[in-house]
Amino acid sequence: LFISGVSRLLTEALFTFLLFLTVFYVYRTKEKLTYVNMCILGIVIALLALTKAITILFLPFLFLALTIARYYHFMSLKKAVKGFLVIFIAFLIPVSIWTYRNYKVYDAIIPISTQSGYAFYSCYFPRDGKVYGVNAADDNVSYAASLNSEIKMGKYLQGKVFEFIKKHPFKTLKLELLKIFYFWVPFDWEIMGKSGGIYNFQYMFMLPFSLLGMFLLLRKFDQYAPLYIPIAYLFLMSLVFYGSPRMRMPIEPYLIIFFAVGIFRFFKMFKNRYIPAVISVSYFFINFMMFLYSDSAKILFKNGAKCLGVW
Repeated sequence: LFISGVSRLLTEALFTFLLFLTVFYVYRTKEKLTYVNMCILGIVIALLALTKAITILFLPFLFLALTIARYYHFMSLKKAVKGFLVIFIAFLIPVSIWTYRNYKVYDAIIPISTQSGYAFYSCYFPRDGKVYGVNAADDNVSYAASLNSEIKMGKYLQGKVFEFIKKHPFKTLKLELLKIFYFWVPFDWEIMGKSGGIYNFQYMFMLPFSLLGMFLLLRKFDQYAPLYIPIAYLFLMSLVFYGSPRMRMPIEPYLIIFFAVGIFRFFKMFKNRYIPAVISVSYFFINFMMFLYSDSAKILFKNGAKCLGVW
């Protein structure tokens, strides 16, 4: 997945690296709370937001999550607020430069992207009511395009989304379930390049152990909070917009870390080491066979989604 991902011109390659730097400097600021580290953290988060507009709220989310986890428990409230202001100012510098550029081009204050309204609309009006990853094309989009202004187009389409959510709460709920399915589904159709997707046997083998590792480390959430935050944020954003295996790619390094914890603990649960070895090898073999027969596996998952009423 990661090798194939960097072979394509996708934002995820840069985004994954910037997200790693963000987590690294969150840990770094705990070890050495210096102005240099805080400024670097703020700039990296800004670059993260400029790479993908959905991370524009990542900084307040990060600050809130770390506060709840008491990650910087050794700091006084005054010192914490001061540190956040330093990070926020460093964050504002790159973002304000890009905002100024947008103002000069569009004569409007647009922090990141002019396409957010169209992207938002496509997440609530998917093709055939269920196919994400394709830009919406209907009467509303045609009318919005006739406005000859990306700003007006975005505002108009955003209004249509809010109108849809108010009128159709149950359809919206069904779309949310579909978004969850899209985010965690083990078929990499956007990265691996095959129509319909290739079954990602490594990811599916890893996922149960990753979830076990996440559960086990909750007891030390104050220490490991930076590893949970990217997963939580991108998953929540996938509910607002939509997720896919491509969107999940940046958080898989953290799933790998939790996987290591989970599979180690799984083996420790048994006195006889052959039992977990046989179970894990068998589970790996099942997933590998599904990879070899990806088309059949896709039909299986598709029928399962139909039974759940989300496809």
